[in-house]
Amino acid sequence: REKVVNLYPKYKEILIIEMRTIYLILTFVCCIIAKAETFPYRSIASFNISPASESYCMMLDSEGMMWVGTNSGLKSYDGYTVKSYKSNALSPGILPNNDIRSMAEDHEQNLWLGTRNGLVKINRKTGVFKTYFLPSEDQRIIYHLFVSRDGTLWVGTDGGLSYFNPENESFYTYTSRNAWRIDENGKKQRLNSFSVKCVAEDKNGDLLIGTWSSGLMRLKRGSNVFRSYPKLNDRNSAYSLFFDRNHRLWVGTWGYGVLCISNPDNLKNPQYHQYPYATNNFDIFYKFVEDPTTNTLWACTREGICYLDEDQPQAGWSKYTQIGGNPLIYCNDISTDGAGNIWLCTQNDGVLQITTPPISLQTVASGKSSECPYHQLRECHTNHRWNMVLAGAQPIRSSALQQIHRCHLL
Repeated sequence: REKVVNLYPKYKEILIIEMRTIYLILTFVCCIIAKAETFPYRSIASFNISPASESYCMMLDSEGMMWVGTNSGLKSYDGYTVKSYKSNALSPGILPNNDIRSMAEDHEQNLWLGTRNGLVKINRKTGVFKTYFLPSEDQRIIYHLFVSRDGTLWVGTDGGLSYFNPENESFYTYTSRNAWRIDENGKKQRLNSFSVKCVAEDKNGDLLIGTWSSGLMRLKRGSNVFRSYPKLNDRNSAYSLFFDRNHRLWVGTWGYGVLCISNPDNLKNPQYHQYPYATNNFDIFYKFVEDPTTNTLWACTREGICYLDEDQPQAGWSKYTQIGGNPLIYCNDISTDGAGNIWLCTQNDGVLQITTPPISLQTVASGKSSECPYHQLRECHTNHRWNMVLAGAQPIRSSALQQIHRCHLL
């Protein structure tokens, strides 16, 4: 009787291992894809801009109005209509420059716009636009506007940090003539020039200042002394700042990803945690927001959006370059209402809204119900009777934002 001998037992075992490995990889990829498809979303068609226009910044004011700054003026959206404000032959002088780079709302409900050539205050009660110019040439472009808890308007430019004095409508700028800087080694010297990209306020009222290449600094309120943190990265870039609910400071950089400072009150031992990044792959972080309904931190970046579970920060960031076929490249700004609704401002692809709590459409057919995320829905063609329930979505200003496209289950 012939004995069948397996001449390749070792290779068979290797093949089985490889097949199992491929299965695990495919399972992992499918999980990632499924995860990418869990966000309910909708595109706000009213904000589709012309190919020649670009959107740079966005905010929701205290009354729920959405404002978007573009390179061709300002747009507002109340849930029904979009209005545009810009200087042209029909309305000259409204804006000193139609290229809007930053926005903020003060405690008097005035809207402030930072342009490529000056600052504009819009009195919401009277509708009056008023332009201000800071004194130096390197203060023309207003990169950042921030209103602190005491109502002070702070302005970030290539000429450093300034604040607005409403009593005489003037600006005070910290310079080498009136301010000092203490470096990470404790050496005190006159404040050198730096380009301000962002400002944040801690629980004690101190200001944290992020710069293009001069690192992260702390300014104690009422003083003129800036204290430097240890170097962040090769460029010493701190492009965006955000304090989360646990008082951790998140620092978004230009070209070096994101890092978390778990002990920001201690300048000698702030405890940096640098998250992994790759060049030209989620290495530029523009802005952060926090979603209290899911305890997640969200960020907009050059390549798209990402989020992180604040209760498990060691797990890392989940990253998305598109949602439902909508590209998120150059997602320049992000806003939230704190109730699970997040708006994304893309440079060339309009404004999108995503909802973080689970949202589903309950279908009623033959006495049975099923659920599906409404972001999976498009043109609706069905012979069944559908009972659509939208849960969790909050309108910006009106019920118009609760409209859902007619849809087809994928």
